[in-house]
Amino acid sequence: LLPRTLPHSEIRTLLQSIDTTTSAGYRNRALLELMYSSALRADEALSLNIADVDMTTGTATVHGKGDKERLVPIGATALRYLKTYIRGVRPLQLCHRHEVALFLDHQGRRRDPRLPTHPARYPAKTSARWRLLPKSWRRVWPYFSVRAAIWLLAMVRMARS
Repeated sequence: LLPRTLPHSEIRTLLQSIDTTTSAGYRNRALLELMYSSALRADEALSLNIADVDMTTGTATVHGKGDKERLVPIGATALRYLKTYIRGVRPLQLCHRHEVALFLDHQGRRRDPRLPTHPARYPAKTSARWRLLPKSWRRVWPYFSVRAAIWLLAMVRMARS
């Protein structure tokens, strides 16, 4: 039995509802876009350092559970938000110029994934039947990846016929 996931339209609505006019809001949007596009756990995304993200290749080196390291692709929208966050917003949050964490809190330190105000716990502007938890973001990615792969396979088959 597969876990239930949020529909793509509701995820887009949720992401678009984040107020990106504030530095914290823009950080949260970049964080959630990254988690959504790369199927990252909250603790994986929040443990990223600046050096872990390669903007030229659009990838991130993630250190996951059991100290396992993997290279993940970053979606185009997430990459766009990350670039703007790193170049324009993060410097405003930075208190110590030696801080290497990618996502910072209001005190300029690494963001803590255990906080109850973690952006992945946003009260969704989605229908009430969905309970939004940080792991919900990770569950959505395989569903849409499989759907996209099936669509791509169908297009290849049509091109060959």
